[in-house]
Amino acid sequence: MIATTDLAERLAQADAALWVDWMHAVSDLPGDPHGVDVAAFDTVTALHVHGAPVPYYNRILGLTDGHAAIIDETLGYYNERFTPCRVDVNPFYSGPRLLIALNDRGFHPSEFQTNLYMEPVEVEPVQVPGVQVREVRPEETEFFSRLYEQAYHGDRTPKRLARFRMDSIRARIGRPGWRFYIALVDGVPAGGAALFVQDGVGHLAGGATMFTLRGRGCQKALLNRRLLDAHAAGCEIVVSRCGVGTPSQRNMERAGLRTAYTKSIWQARSEL
Repeated sequence: MIATTDLAERLAQADAALWVDWMHAVSDLPGDPHGVDVAAFDTVTALHVHGAPVPYYNRILGLTDGHAAIIDETLGYYNERFTPCRVDVNPFYSGPRLLIALNDRGFHPSEFQTNLYMEPVEVEPVQVPGVQVREVRPEETEFFSRLYEQAYHGDRTPKRLARFRMDSIRARIGRPGWRFYIALVDGVPAGGAALFVQDGVGHLAGGATMFTLRGRGCQKALLNRRLLDAHAAGCEIVVSRCGVGTPSQRNMERAGLRTAYTKSIWQARSEL
């Protein structure tokens, strides 16, 4: 068992590594069509996506109580680009100086997110009747990116943002460390999920099922397949994150993951 503070540090570093590689994948698309930038302020990581000006993709990672002095510089990076941002606040590294500084600059907790882990990675194969899970084939990249977007977001978002998300899927399929999976219910494409492996850590990175095919066990099957593949890849630990108390959290807990900590997400009040 990893000590609590060591676990928190490893999960925080893993979370940042996932996002940085994700954004680098998108920036590597020909011509960098979405204007992606990854900046560093001391040990703080700031992600900026010009083509997706929403806080979810423009986030600050690694800000701690000891970074209160550079908050203005970090937030100014987004203000200069007229882009809203969010700050992921890890409870193990936050404190009154950080929280007061964020509050004084008009930021407020907007949501809470559970960070989960499994260590060691031990899982048995699970069969879900009628559900098949396999890796996405290269020739299915376009189809899968549209399927995943529909399963995750439906038609609720602007086309420009949907295009960015689909491009971000295309950019990562076939990229070292990334695996994407498609779930089929009775042979019908129903949803998908991702696994990112780096430095002995397996990241369960998102899972979604088409609304009409939910309740058939797709996420159970997708979780099991990714855990098996993470173990086969030699991962020492598997991590994930989701909204507090959501069906995703319950699915992951049933699969054997446990809560490491709950972090808060801070956004400017005008953006809430």
